[in-house]
Order: sequence, then C-alpha cells, then structure tokens
Amino acid sequence: MANEPTTPGQTLVGVIVVVAVVWFVATQCHGSGSGSQITGRVVDYQAVDAGHLQVVVELTNQGSDTATANCTVEATTPYGDMGFDYLAGESVGPGETKTGTVGLIIQNNAAALVNQVEVKDC
Repeated sequence: MANEPTTPGQTLVGVIVVVAVVWFVATQCHGSGSGSQITGRVVDYQAVDAGHLQVVVELTNQGSDTATANCTVEATTPYGDMGFDYLAGESVGPGETKTGTVGLIIQNNAAALVNQVEVKDC
C-alpha cells in the first residue's frame, strides 16, 4: 500500500479530532480536584492613563479542595476596544478568597471609555 495524499476533508477531520481531545482534557483537568470551585469577580476598575486600566479582582474557592485559578480578565468599550490578561497559577485554598490587582492595556488609548470588565473562565 503506497502513501496516498490526504484530502482537505481528511485534514479537517483530523484537526477537529485534535481540537476535541484538547478541549476534553482541558475541561476535565480544571482545578486541583473534584472539590474545587473557583469563581472570580471584579471589585473595582479605574483608568490609570489613556491606555491602561487597573482592575481589582477577587478569586474565591467555594470548594473543599485547594485549586489553581486560571482566569481571564477582560475589559471592553462600547466601540469594541478591549484589553485582557490571563491569571494563571494562583493557588486558592478551600473556602479562601484572594484579592489582587491586574493591569490591562486597552486598545486605541480607550481606557477611559471602558464600560464592562469581567473575570471569565475560572
């Protein structure tokens, strides 16, 4: 049997399978155990200058096991300008709440126009 060239359809199926496996592993391995449940919220935010936003975030582990927070902090303006950062590796004990500050760079020097800030995907 000779090596036959792959078709675009076969390549697409292969890519879909790889993405599905990565998604499954990422969602099943979230946190440090089955008793972890991290949530995040924005406490406050303020424009530091035209292009920078200071965001105070709070992470809470409502579970019974220590967990590692992996969250996205995202800010947007009504005009579609945005900024984001990824919080990775912050250990939060069971029942513990941690508060910290995150600096974001906002596109097009639009920090003063930010009207929505979220902590997502914890």
